[in-house]
Amino acid sequence: MPMGKENLYCLYTPRHLMQTLLTIFLFFTAHGIIIVIVFKGCLMKQIEVVAAVLSNDAHAIFCAQRKNVGELALKWEFPGGKIEPGETDQEALIRELKEELSVEIEVLSWIQTVQHQYQTFHLTMHAYHARIKRGSITLHEHPNALWLPKSALMSLDWAAADLPIVKALMKG
Repeated sequence: MPMGKENLYCLYTPRHLMQTLLTIFLFFTAHGIIIVIVFKGCLMKQIEVVAAVLSNDAHAIFCAQRKNVGELALKWEFPGGKIEPGETDQEALIRELKEELSVEIEVLSWIQTVQHQYQTFHLTMHAYHARIKRGSITLHEHPNALWLPKSALMSLDWAAADLPIVKALMKG
């Protein structure tokens, strides 16, 4: 007896397998139930962010340490965050630094865009030189921060996606 649409039911897509597209179908036949598991591949989360390379009058670079949570726990990074729908990179950077550091910035110039594959997500990061226009830095999201000369940047344990930016800064 051929199976029609009326006897094909999607049982569920397990939430604990968010990184994969795994669906379990139940087929009802005259002889009972046949369970078929369909694996269609990986659905890696895609994240697009902006990062600010802030420098002060002494040409030191601002470095921020991530919280002790997740895959990037306690790694060092350049401050920034996710680009919201409808935002430009510059608007996102201005908003993120106001939220994270309580400062108003001016975005100066693009440095580079980094593509990096972490274990649980793919990151696209657009890095820009920026300067503080108003305010004093107050940490809201990071447990620690440092101002370092370019020559000392490699002394920190950087998030992998930030490393190409660190290397570009040290060359320039």
